[in-house]
Amino acid sequence: YLDQARNLDLADRCLNTESTLYYLRADQIEVADRIIALFSKDKQVSSQNNLFDMQCMWYEQECGDSHFRQGNYGKSLKKYVAIDKHFADITEDQFDFHSYYFRKMTLRAYVQLLRLEENLYGHKVYFNAAKGIINCYLAIYDKPKNDASSSRDEFAHLSESDRKKALNKKKKAELISKKEQKNEEVPKEDPKKKKNLPPHPVEEDPNGEALANVEDPLVAAIKYLKIIQRSSPQQLDTHLLACEIYIRKKKYLLVLQA
Repeated sequence: YLDQARNLDLADRCLNTESTLYYLRADQIEVADRIIALFSKDKQVSSQNNLFDMQCMWYEQECGDSHFRQGNYGKSLKKYVAIDKHFADITEDQFDFHSYYFRKMTLRAYVQLLRLEENLYGHKVYFNAAKGIINCYLAIYDKPKNDASSSRDEFAHLSESDRKKALNKKKKAELISKKEQKNEEVPKEDPKKKKNLPPHPVEEDPNGEALANVEDPLVAAIKYLKIIQRSSPQQLDTHLLACEIYIRKKKYLLVLQA
């Protein structure tokens, strides 16, 4: 019914946002992306880049949650880490206001800024993003790595030398297919329009594979755990996540401390 109401007035931003939200919660990310792109100002840039530039953190949180429910941990991490980058930008932007205050003498706003920055990372938006990042790394750690074992089972009937050759061929084929996919994803630009439009950055890691393929997921999770332990110690989930991490690392004194 909400989507039907949205179609009655396509210029209504509120209905567009609500419809996008519930499509994300129904794990229909492509439909949600298409709906929210209707209000994108620059049609030459993807809606994902526009949302990142506008620091649309509610969309990134819901999209990350949807990818996490579907088991796409790399894409989920990419959305959660985008929120972390937004908070880092907010922290850097505060330095511009220090000089502005001495010129304009806006004392009340300056005090409000200082109070905000004191516990910026204690905001619930950042806490939810950090919680999602930690849960992703825990899921990656718990996920059995069946890639090597499955490939060995495929070539179990071969001899040791033939098995190594077959594995090398398989790896080369996977690399070639990945390169072909990257070439297909890069859009062809019109040379006439290229002079008038600024160059658009090409997404190097759209699936978040670099974030997901870390050597030790627990070490990556602890980085964000320490932040929420400092900024959100009053949250019960902070200590529950600490227990989940340190149980896996077999550091039982830290589990008791949590």
